[in-house]
Amino acid sequence: MGLRAVDRALMATIPVDQLRVEVLEGFDETFDELFESVAAGVPCVLEKDAAFLRWRYGPSSPQSGVTVLGVREGETLLGYAVLNSTADGDIGYVLDLTTRPWRRDVARALLRGVVHHFRRLRVHSVRYRLVQAPSSPQLNDLRRLGFLLWSKRRSSLLVKFTDSALHETAKDVAHWSYSYGDAEGSFWIT
Repeated sequence: MGLRAVDRALMATIPVDQLRVEVLEGFDETFDELFESVAAGVPCVLEKDAAFLRWRYGPSSPQSGVTVLGVREGETLLGYAVLNSTADGDIGYVLDLTTRPWRRDVARALLRGVVHHFRRLRVHSVRYRLVQAPSSPQLNDLRRLGFLLWSKRRSSLLVKFTDSALHETAKDVAHWSYSYGDAEGSFWIT
């Protein structure tokens, strides 16, 4: 009962957007269009089109059984979140949360959907590795929902491009649209 009151109080600090979060049944062609919009607005993007997402999270993947939440405007996909939890249901993971660039309202709506989804499953804690980008939530929105910063150290990516200009751009993690689900470590959620 006390946690619900805290959740309601935290949710009240997030601006309410008129966006509806829904559970999506797989990765269709609207994910391709979303990927193209992210690629146009973020300097470094992994190719996460519908085919890749089906491979990464589909039935033959170690990550099969994920839940995909999405926000649509008509037929246009504005953003999505891929969720999974440990076998015992104690820890929930946000493997991917991607929006069209600079759609903070969509990121906030998805974060609220994530919290509601995991609350219904009675998950004890939710883990999300944030790499701030134009296509991701902002740190202050996560804090408003009760997410805590575990470490002040920044994440790093190992990249090496022969083109020095590309290398300079790519070695700054803030230039990436990257999430925990893109890392091999996410395969070890049990």
